[in-house]
Amino acid sequence: MNVKLISNNFIVNKIIEEEMKKISCDFHIQKRVESVDDSDVIIIFDKDALDIVKDVRSKEIDNSLDRCALICISEELNEKNKTEILAAGVDEIIEAPLQEGKVVSIIQNKVITKQKLKGLNILVVDDSEPITRIISNTLKEFDLEIATASNGLEAWEILDCEEENFDMIITDLNMPVMSGEEFCRKVRNDERFRTLPVLFLTSQSNRETEIRIFKAGASDFIMKPFFKEVFLSRIVVHLESHILNKQLNEIVDNRTKALIKAKNDAEKANIAKSEFLANMSHEIRTPMNGVIGMTTLLLDTKMTNEQREFANTVKYSANSLLSIINDILDFSKIDAGKLEIEIYEFNILELTEETVSVFSVKQNIDLEFVYEMKNDVPVLLYGDPGRIRQILINFIGNAVKFTMKGEIFISVSVEKEDKNEVKIKFSVKDTGIGIPEAKKTKLFKSFSQVDSSTTRQYGGTGLGLIISKKLSELMGGECGVESDEGEGSTFWFTAVLKKQNKKIKDKILSDAKYKRILVVDDNKTNLRVMSGYIKSWGFQYKVVESADKAMEALEDSLSEKNKFDMVISDHMMPEKDGMDLGRMIKSDENYKDIPLIMLSSFGLKVDDDMLKQAGYDLFLSKPVKRSMLFNTIVNYFDDEDDEDEEDKVRKKAGKKKTIKKKVAKKKTKKKGNIEILLTEDNPVNQKLAVKLLQKEGYNVDVANNGEEAINAIRLKKYDIVLMDVQMPVKDGLTATKEIRDSIGDKFDPNIVIIGLTANAMKGDREKCISAGMNDYVTKPIKKEKLYEAIEKNY
Repeated sequence: MNVKLISNNFIVNKIIEEEMKKISCDFHIQKRVESVDDSDVIIIFDKDALDIVKDVRSKEIDNSLDRCALICISEELNEKNKTEILAAGVDEIIEAPLQEGKVVSIIQNKVITKQKLKGLNILVVDDSEPITRIISNTLKEFDLEIATASNGLEAWEILDCEEENFDMIITDLNMPVMSGEEFCRKVRNDERFRTLPVLFLTSQSNRETEIRIFKAGASDFIMKPFFKEVFLSRIVVHLESHILNKQLNEIVDNRTKALIKAKNDAEKANIAKSEFLANMSHEIRTPMNGVIGMTTLLLDTKMTNEQREFANTVKYSANSLLSIINDILDFSKIDAGKLEIEIYEFNILELTEETVSVFSVKQNIDLEFVYEMKNDVPVLLYGDPGRIRQILINFIGNAVKFTMKGEIFISVSVEKEDKNEVKIKFSVKDTGIGIPEAKKTKLFKSFSQVDSSTTRQYGGTGLGLIISKKLSELMGGECGVESDEGEGSTFWFTAVLKKQNKKIKDKILSDAKYKRILVVDDNKTNLRVMSGYIKSWGFQYKVVESADKAMEALEDSLSEKNKFDMVISDHMMPEKDGMDLGRMIKSDENYKDIPLIMLSSFGLKVDDDMLKQAGYDLFLSKPVKRSMLFNTIVNYFDDEDDEDEEDKVRKKAGKKKTIKKKVAKKKTKKKGNIEILLTEDNPVNQKLAVKLLQKEGYNVDVANNGEEAINAIRLKKYDIVLMDVQMPVKDGLTATKEIRDSIGDKFDPNIVIIGLTANAMKGDREKCISAGMNDYVTKPIKKEKLYEAIEKNY
């Protein structure tokens, strides 16, 4: 910034020189005006100030120079001279003696404001040419670009067609052709100019006029005649606000563009991740299919004990590896935002029972498995049974891993319910090692475990809980844990599920309330669950915790003349077990005809001969399925009411009645007449699938890709096509579409196409179905799932 002082006064010169040192500027003292070419500010202290001001402004005009800021320091000027000097073009008059910082403050404000506003475009609209000229000359102080119009219509044509954008409009209120009020409304109705400041000039000073002006969309108004300083101050305020808004809009626009770019980049990255996950899923699961499948076939052959042990180890290790791979892929889906929930009809009771039974097979004799489904839980629901099973398996698996003895209790209950939806809570409680308070914060975090040391006793990826948490949230629920170190843990999750319109009702006997059942078990949790079930079915019951108490209850029933109609007993109990109890009951003439049912763990199944010798009619594995227990009890009492002649003869002879098992006869298909075309490019998977299908009696041909499959179908009638999705030459989806599109001309419309895919991403099922497939099976192929898909669709 260049500042010049025109003065012959030594004291004034010294004071201003000291002031100028406070700011960064190029300062010069002159006795007269030599040049104004590079001047940003000229300070005048001279008795001939008026002449100097006129000289400066004329030189600027003659040389087409930008207008500089003029400051006049006055000692003896009267009001008349001050007015003349201001009219000549002075920006500020400072009364002497000078106050400290006054000159610096004025210079900074004048110059900085001028720099901010320089080059901005103003449209002045007034039908009075003298007023237009005065406004234009006044505004040139800030190097503003001025355009003029004599009425609103002319101004609109300039505004609408001008290449340069305007930064402000100053308009008169009353004008011919189109008034300022009409013009302002037109401006405000145009999206391009809605933020443009519009200042009105008016000589009418009343409330009605002010209301009209602001309703039209004015930013402000200035009364005529106006004072220069007031006029300029208002103009500067609105222009600075407009500049700030423009800068903010530019920042917002730039950031919006950056966000859109980042969003597009992220979407591209997610697409790349999804493709990578799909390919990784396919590439990993394809060889795993061969390892697990061939091992399964190997275990069905004759082997030595040592060979069988080796094969079982391979299968266990392969399944463990597959579990880890599934965790990693699921976590990758979370990261890519591709982990989603699918909706199917399912039976929550069957789902829970099947999941629990998987673990109960592996349990040790010191670990009791108990599960309970509350009676008010709706059984038929809509949701993602696979994901619910996944969380349950994770929670139960952790409970088994960290619990050496005691019990694992799985419960299913209703937390919230309305007409259409129900919020189900699943809890897995164990009596294991528990979790220290300080370690709980590590749970439900990625790659996090309570014990992450290299010497840790328990393995795992540390991904199961974070995946479970995300899945429960996707189902509208949440996850949590309650635990005390050394006292066990309770992991729970909730899920919001839709209710099906249909319901399942248990078949209850009309005379159930007259039937009495005695339940014997040393485990209090199991007793509570069993009694809850039996009570809900309408039977009378009594529960006891030992064989001796069971005998006491039987004796009491004699004296009360209210005998028990059935005894359900646990196998493993302290002091006297279930076998002892059975022999005690059958050795007493009073109770020998009471039917006995034994409950025991999978690993402790007793030989049928031993059961009969102990007096038991039936054996049920623990944790006993609610439906199986119900059917067993009801079927027995049903059979009792419908005794045939043979049973009556046996009863007269003093022989016990046997419990009859009602098994529905399954319709068998002639598999030898079913022709299957296996379309698979991987040789190992070909061999595995062919062996599995031939073992079941199906006739199988093989095609190496979709093109070969289409040619094979043209030459031979097939009932079922097992179609791999990802293959060279022609993939399974493309081949299926061609088959479906050509039905009626070349192919049988009833041909069943079942997809085989190693992909495990959201949308794979939809892709298969939309291509025309009837169903699909994921790899690694489990023979049960493959057989089920074939039987279900054919």
